[in-house]
Amino acid sequence: SLLRYYTKDSYRRRGKAWGKTVLALMYVPFHVSFVSVLVQKLLVDHAAQKAQTAAQGDEWWYYYEVLLLVGIQLLSTVVNRTADAYQIRNRGRTGGTRVDHRTKLIRKYSHME
Repeated sequence: SLLRYYTKDSYRRRGKAWGKTVLALMYVPFHVSFVSVLVQKLLVDHAAQKAQTAAQGDEWWYYYEVLLLVGIQLLSTVVNRTADAYQIRNRGRTGGTRVDHRTKLIRKYSHME
């Protein structure tokens, strides 16, 4: 199919940078829609409320849970920032794909005459 050809051609041209860029592009929406929403929901709804209403002496577990969730959010934010910077640097904003297609079209049309 055309999509498969386009994908293979892009991978052939750019090599491993193409795969890393695709993974970076996929992590950014995962962080925004999944990690941030669920971690913050768990942080506020579960851990913080339970820490306030826990019996005396049992609240230490909920404080560790809050610290764990904050650590997960911080780690995911660092990975998100790194992935965003990587995909911006490596996605070829100079029009490399368009230049390649334009060159192929010129070759194709020049052979038709």
